[in-house]
Amino acid sequence: MPSRAIVNKLKVCAVPSELKRLNNLEKHLIALRLPFMKIVNLTSGKLSSRLAQKGTKGPLHCVPSDVQDTVTTLPRPVDKSMMVRLQLKRRLKYKAVWEEQLINPSDVRDALCVLNKMHPGYKNIKINEIDETYLMSDLEKSVENNSETVVETMDVDTISEENIIEETQVSNENRLKALALGDIDNSINSDEEIDEDDKDIRTKYNIGTDSCTQPCDFNDFLVFDKEPCVVAPAEKNKLSSLLTDKTIEGLAFPHLFPDGQGSYDEEREIDLKWKEYCKARLFSSDSRFAADSSYIFYLQYLGDLKQVYSGINIAFRKKLPMSAKQSLDEIQMKFLMNKDMIYRHLQSVRGSPQYWHQRLKDLFGMTRQLGFPTFFITLSCADLRWKEFVDTFIRHTGLPVKESYTFEEKTKLLR
Repeated sequence: MPSRAIVNKLKVCAVPSELKRLNNLEKHLIALRLPFMKIVNLTSGKLSSRLAQKGTKGPLHCVPSDVQDTVTTLPRPVDKSMMVRLQLKRRLKYKAVWEEQLINPSDVRDALCVLNKMHPGYKNIKINEIDETYLMSDLEKSVENNSETVVETMDVDTISEENIIEETQVSNENRLKALALGDIDNSINSDEEIDEDDKDIRTKYNIGTDSCTQPCDFNDFLVFDKEPCVVAPAEKNKLSSLLTDKTIEGLAFPHLFPDGQGSYDEEREIDLKWKEYCKARLFSSDSRFAADSSYIFYLQYLGDLKQVYSGINIAFRKKLPMSAKQSLDEIQMKFLMNKDMIYRHLQSVRGSPQYWHQRLKDLFGMTRQLGFPTFFITLSCADLRWKEFVDTFIRHTGLPVKESYTFEEKTKLLR
């Protein structure tokens, strides 16, 4: 059986729908290990950040996260579609924000409920369910308060003009309430309809009707002017070792391993090398691994770290018998440096000086055997944006020159 076979404990279960709709920040909130890495866009300009080429800057740190405490501190959602502006920091006292995005607390809770049933690492996490009847409890309290109030009648001679002003003020207030609910139309509401709107609990929380395709006021659901929610789920914990922690991959990426099975540290019948495991994941027919940039950078950083430790172990095993007196000898040290006996075990580490020195030797060997390579370059004159270039074609065709041309006219001329 090949080591990269699916039967060799490389099979992963299907991703539930509750995990598919999570964004990057929501995925980090449900992870029991937070992979802190700085991902930057390598390109700038009109290209969107989602399509731009990305890279990492600095090391990767994995820290245990308190998922249960973080989720309970999230604001209680009034509606399942409510979005919350959230900032994730390494520590609350830091000014720098590691990640900021809009999240849906209901989606985070649903994802944790699914992981609690599937993933063995989430068995001890308990998420309290939200009582959806707490809105109606406020209505009952308001009704009790209204029943206790005493209304005293007053016999006062009023003028007809004052009555008209008061009636118009009441009608304007009721019209504003109807506007907030999105229930207003061209017809005039009767007194019975106004009383029904006053009893509706949605008037207190300004929740739109279910028939609306969007809320009547986006500021009620999404307010950027207010202070965002700030969480730091990993500030009280110590770093986890990337090489000794056997559960770090399944806990850091639960959206890729919903049941916690199929990671690299699984006990397999046939030994699987790290590079073979990376090829099996990134070149798999299941595109969930290749589509996640954070997971790709995690594999790349961990692969480089394994190569560094491997080179250090080889250097210790092949150590030269040397005393302190010999280390102070300049002739002995020059001999070691010329023979590259100190750092030559780091040739396989990408980015090290010995790595680039070996690539330089490969380049010299190629030029000696094959000669200097041919350099090909393709230049574009931006013909669609160069108006004088299009005017030249127009004059050759005999058509009148315009101040501007449509895209169809330009492409037709350049054909």
